[in-house]
Amino acid sequence: MLEAVNRSTGRSYTTENKVAQYMLPRRFTAGFTVGQYLKDLDICLDVAAGHDVPMILGEMVRQAWRAASESGLAAEDHTALITLVERWLGTA
Repeated sequence: MLEAVNRSTGRSYTTENKVAQYMLPRRFTAGFTVGQYLKDLDICLDVAAGHDVPMILGEMVRQAWRAASESGLAAEDHTALITLVERWLGTA
């Protein structure tokens, strides 16, 4: 599936590098925590709100990162977010 995504418009830096290097081998060591991502999202969305700029997709992304943080992943590497998705899918 990863190969198909990377040959399509779904390709991104994450799918080309982080999935194979960190997520598939379960080496969650890319170097930036879920909590750090959530902090940055909060700053971004607070600034946008202060300028009355709607960030609909950003708010949805923040919900996912907040769920990860609240489920105990705040101090884990951001690539470990896949473990939350696996729990939601019932595959973990």
